[in-house]
Amino acid sequence: MLRYAFPLVIVGMANAFIQFFGVPLQQFFLGADRLENLADAGVYDFTRRVAGLFVMFTTAFNYAAEPFFFNNSSPEDRKALYGKICRLFVLVGGLVALGIFLGIDLLKYLADNAYWDSLHLLPILLMAYLLLGIYYNVSIWYKLSDKTTYGAVISVIGVMVTLIVSIGLLPVIGTAASAWAALATYLVMVVLGYLLGQKHLPIDYPVKLICRDLLLIGTLMAAGQWIRAELGITTKYILYLLMLLLYAGYMWKSEEEEWRRVLRV
Repeated sequence: MLRYAFPLVIVGMANAFIQFFGVPLQQFFLGADRLENLADAGVYDFTRRVAGLFVMFTTAFNYAAEPFFFNNSSPEDRKALYGKICRLFVLVGGLVALGIFLGIDLLKYLADNAYWDSLHLLPILLMAYLLLGIYYNVSIWYKLSDKTTYGAVISVIGVMVTLIVSIGLLPVIGTAASAWAALATYLVMVVLGYLLGQKHLPIDYPVKLICRDLLLIGTLMAAGQWIRAELGITTKYILYLLMLLLYAGYMWKSEEEEWRRVLRV
């Protein structure tokens, strides 16, 4: 039990570091004096907290999915279910992430306008946390196969990526470095988790479809950034609604048979 569980302690500590240590790093590596760094870090932290709404979604998914994976771990279940679950998570997660991003014009009033300056980083953090949810899917193999040491190694590598990107870029591009560090870290972890999983406990994931989904979500967020900066409020919200409807239609058509089965329609 200790051999199985101790690496998971490292996983938990490393994940907490990756998610929450960006602000402390900013205090020391932004390049200005510490008080100014603290002020900038506070502005960034508001955006991180807004993106944290999506982390709650991915965490809830992980809590629900892990028992399901353990109860349905036969080769037949892994072939029939795991890849499908990962794709459905990406599709639904994309809708939630887009909803948060397009609704930021309302959510931002939860804080003083002095904290709004870093909201342009929200899409990067949302995409990073969507990758985190994918990592929860593709890394389940090391728990099912009792190889949790691999999970600890991947998480430590993630910490190293966070440190390297943050320390290297914070003096150059400011607090944006923390958002890019999160995106780079979770991308590396997803790739490592998937490749090692295919070696130790192969699971058939629809990689091309998931990449297409991520490309669409990222494109819609980039378009939303441009719309927010360039267009008036009425046109902006009309286009936001059309974007959500477009994505919802894509989500339905992509897995229509599965949605009909789930919703019994």
